[in-house]
Amino acid sequence: GGVLFTSALPNLYTMSAHTSHDHKNREVMLGDNDLEFGNVSITFLNRVWLWVFGLIRPEARTKWDVFILVLLAWVLFASPVIICFGLTELDVRQPLDGWIPAPDPEVAFWLSFAELLVDIFFLVDIYLNFRTAYYDSKGRLVSERGRIARHYARTWFLLDFICVVPYDLLTQGTMSFLSMLKILRVARVGK
Repeated sequence: GGVLFTSALPNLYTMSAHTSHDHKNREVMLGDNDLEFGNVSITFLNRVWLWVFGLIRPEARTKWDVFILVLLAWVLFASPVIICFGLTELDVRQPLDGWIPAPDPEVAFWLSFAELLVDIFFLVDIYLNFRTAYYDSKGRLVSERGRIARHYARTWFLLDFICVVPYDLLTQGTMSFLSMLKILRVARVGK
């Protein structure tokens, strides 16, 4: 089966899938063997469109998922310490009982920056999850955008959204205990 590309943007990537159980046209996805092994020639613009808006095969997310696991380790170990000891709070305060000094402003800045970067990467992960195909209960690849969005919205989206909200910025530090909700991200290991 060959790959068919159309010139209209919404249907930019249509691939004829001629397998024994799928005779429908479907979008070319990141991770398709034809793209990976150079069997398909596409323009630079089409390749950029595919990277930014195209669907993703679940198998093609391995490196990203390993990166997310590293970020989850940060969330599990560093975030509780940062939140509990207020290490990102830039205000000058009196030491508690003389044993917890106010954080160094430079350290607070870099830890705040690191926490913001982690939040941004998890926000990107939400976007990628809305684009990632999945296998249904019968082992069939689901690559219809509407079904992917509904599936993600019904499964992990609420937890992912709760964990990505920057509570410390929204509450201006007055309710920093809400930042502990970010630890719920660790539940994603089960994904």
